[in-house]
Amino acid sequence: MKLKFLFFILIITCYACNNAPQKNVQLPLLLPQLNELVKENHLQGKPINDDFSERMFNLFLEKLDPEKALLTQEQLAALNRYKQGLDDEINTSSFVFFEEVIPLINQRINTVEKYTKDILKQTFDFSKIETLETDFDKLTYVNNDAELKERWRKKIKKYLLEALVKGEVQASNFSFELQQKEAKKQVEKLLANKIKSYQKIDGQKRLEQYVKSYLTIHDVQTAYMSPEKSDAWHASYTRSTAGIGVALEIVGAYPQVTELTIGGPAWKTEQLAVGDVLVKATNKNKELVDMAGMEMSEVVLLLKGEKGTVASLVVKKENEEIKTINIKRDKIDFDLASSFLLVMEGEDEKVGYIKLPRFYTGDEGASSHILKEIRLLNKNNVKGLVLDLRNNKGGSSAEVAEMMGYFLEGGVVMQAKSNNGTMRIREDADKSAQYHGKMVVLVNAKSGSASEVFAGTMQDYGRALIVGQQTVGKGSVQRFYTLETAVTEQGDSIDLGQVKLTTARFFTASGRSPQYKGISPDIVLPNEDAFITTGERRFEYALAPEDLPNVKKLAAQNAPTNLLAIKQQSKERMADNKCFQLTTKKAKRIKEKKENTRVQLNYEQYQNAQLENKKEEALFEEIFNPINQLEVTILAPEDTAVMLRKEALKKDLEKDPYLQECYWIIQDLIG
Repeated sequence: MKLKFLFFILIITCYACNNAPQKNVQLPLLLPQLNELVKENHLQGKPINDDFSERMFNLFLEKLDPEKALLTQEQLAALNRYKQGLDDEINTSSFVFFEEVIPLINQRINTVEKYTKDILKQTFDFSKIETLETDFDKLTYVNNDAELKERWRKKIKKYLLEALVKGEVQASNFSFELQQKEAKKQVEKLLANKIKSYQKIDGQKRLEQYVKSYLTIHDVQTAYMSPEKSDAWHASYTRSTAGIGVALEIVGAYPQVTELTIGGPAWKTEQLAVGDVLVKATNKNKELVDMAGMEMSEVVLLLKGEKGTVASLVVKKENEEIKTINIKRDKIDFDLASSFLLVMEGEDEKVGYIKLPRFYTGDEGASSHILKEIRLLNKNNVKGLVLDLRNNKGGSSAEVAEMMGYFLEGGVVMQAKSNNGTMRIREDADKSAQYHGKMVVLVNAKSGSASEVFAGTMQDYGRALIVGQQTVGKGSVQRFYTLETAVTEQGDSIDLGQVKLTTARFFTASGRSPQYKGISPDIVLPNEDAFITTGERRFEYALAPEDLPNVKKLAAQNAPTNLLAIKQQSKERMADNKCFQLTTKKAKRIKEKKENTRVQLNYEQYQNAQLENKKEEALFEEIFNPINQLEVTILAPEDTAVMLRKEALKKDLEKDPYLQECYWIIQDLIG
């Protein structure tokens, strides 16, 4: 239904960090459309009342000040009068709270900037015994500015300790005093960029935070997407984007290269390597920008761009050499479905393996590629198949429905129930399966959405054993609504973007919902997330679980008859597997770190903690040592870039204990 808000065309209120008019900011145009769309189409929209208002108020402040490092109880006391009034503002298209809080947050950023400069001039006592809470969720707002300045002193001391202990400013001929001076120079850059990142959150981004707060209360998957974010989201599901082809993580103050996309622009230059630190990069104006203290989203924006444009990088190599590298941006193809043959030493049976990173669409979607891989494996007379859906966050429902039919001989494959109660049932129209052998579906805590309905339906029919970890728990369906273009008084058109609304739930063939609870594997393998909460279950505003009232047992299709024996055999192997023993130890350590989030700010204690962490990390690296008995074979010849990607994946598979256990489970299934 097309929405009409003609009177809003004449009303444009501009919000910006510097209070200057900005035509691209249009809260009075945007929120009424969103509100109407939610009322008409959301699966389980919340009533806009005082309770909603209070939740939105708290969530928006959390987005404005996630580290509780800008506002104090004094400012909150002045804002509390709006806590139960946002519902009235939404219903009357009034934005008084927004108009008041944005200038306040900008003023607080300026105050904190002054604090950080004052604090850096101080002398720090690194022998003092004190701690800093690093989990922002455990923090409360401080009472006043004096306490806020103290919180920043401790934060800055932690930054200095990181620089000192990690050796970033150390040299054999440096005294500790000189090391501190060098550390302060580095932290000064980091803080300048941190403040700059605060200041760069302009009126448009604040608007998006406000709108996101409103939408999240309805459910965590419902989201507003600006035109730029919408393009990026759709690109991720059509398998390509433009960039330089690197994976990064923030280490200390700067982003560090953790992976190069094989065949990508950075890889082709042969100048960038894993471990390199990105110090500077050119922006849209071709100016070199220091990347110290940048958030990952800012780093990504610097590196992405139009195909054919050049990204200039200043890089620090592992040998401390500083080097400038120019990389021409190009289309990056995400990994597609890939198949391999698995054979264990001393065994005759070949097992097929398919890795599917996402249920992507395009000229040839995931189901088309999977069918090719199945036919290739059938030609090689495999006795079983491992389908790897680890880290597969989902994608197209049409692709997953088509793909399930390759393994089933007819029957329901998935169900969906919309906000008006309408049921949609998809069946496998083709009564013949393309693969008939024994099958394992490998999942983990990052397997979501379409991956869950696939695993759940295979489990319903007993068609495959589900192995791994409890999945994400995302059992909702989202639909994109394009918002009406707004027109200013000057006749300028403003693209308002899209809203991604939760409009339905999906269910497995039997009527089970993966929502919130996820899919529980038939055989659970040890994993590093075993003792922490993962997936949708982490979020306060996740959609509640709800199965269909008529969940039914389905007729088995090629189900194992000796499941209890297979589980016991797997359990015995895991108990003797050093990799899984280490994984359990790592899981306990992760839980401990999540619970104990206070950091020691004494130099000796901090240094000892870091050394202990390094020892543990070295130990845990043994989880993925090469498995000598496991032979992985690439099947079809491919073009050079694809072949190189397969070679890289092959090396990972040859040291994957989860894959090894899946091979033995297939052998047990074969009997």
